[in-house]
Parts: sequence; C-alpha cells; structure tokens
Amino acid sequence: MNVNSDFDAFVTSLRKRIWITKGSRFNAARRLNNKYQFSLSSISILSVYGIAIPFIQNIVNNPQCQG
Repeated sequence: MNVNSDFDAFVTSLRKRIWITKGSRFNAARRLNNKYQFSLSSISILSVYGIAIPFIQNIVNNPQCQG
C-alpha cells in the first residue's frame, strides 16, 4: 500500500504542476499577444503620420517656408 500511496501522491503532484504550467503559458501567450497588438498599432499610426506629413507639406504652400 505504501507504493500505491506514493504513486497517487506523485500523480497528484504532477497534475498540479501541469495545471500551473498550463496556466502560466496561457498567461504568457496573452501578454505576448497584447504586446504584439500594441506594437502593430503604434507602428501603423507612426507610418500613417510619416506618409501624411510630406503630402500635407506639398499641399500647403507657405511662401515663408520656401527658401
């Protein structure tokens, strides 16, 4: 009976460690996905600004800015 109870304790411990590892991996995936979405959004916004500024400069002709 001692071997059986040791095996049961090992199985219980293993299930608990697997459950904790599974949870931490899901949390890490969620964090990485949020980081990816923020990075994608910020790069998109900065790219739009980088493309829009030269167009606006060409549309607006300010005689004081011309050298």
